[in-house]
Amino acid sequence: MKRFIISVLLLSLLGCVAEEGPALEEDTSENPINPPNEELSKFARHMLDAVNELRSQGCDCGSERMQPVSPLKWSGQLEVAALTHAKDMATHQFLDHKGSDGSTPGQRITASGYRWRNVGENIASGHPTLTGVVRAWQESPGHCRNMMSPDFEELGAARVDNYWVQDFAR
Repeated sequence: MKRFIISVLLLSLLGCVAEEGPALEEDTSENPINPPNEELSKFARHMLDAVNELRSQGCDCGSERMQPVSPLKWSGQLEVAALTHAKDMATHQFLDHKGSDGSTPGQRITASGYRWRNVGENIASGHPTLTGVVRAWQESPGHCRNMMSPDFEELGAARVDNYWVQDFAR
């Protein structure tokens, strides 16, 4: 119980991060790392469905009303970036957007091969279920805004032990 309370406090204190990158030309090439949504893992499908359900209804992110927005697509490259960070946090037992090597979310996403304009990241620890962590992110205004942002078109996420990462990008 004590660990849960500490993680909730950290979750609310850490918030989330968003970065803007240079404008990139639209890349319309097929990406073999991004499987069609019908081929997603059970975890990916559940995470994508949970976030897209929220996006379809709109919600209150703190005192800000967020209108419904278009659904996200799953990105295997963002999943790789999220998994890299979740493994790092689990291995080194920390909760931060800055990696143990000093990397930022944008640097990890770039390293996964994703060409981005905007990125955002939600992290959490101590939640035993996907439903619980998504609910906690929804109740935190900054995390909620990342999930609801029309600036993002794709999502990748990962869980290692009880360390969770969502990476968003366009």
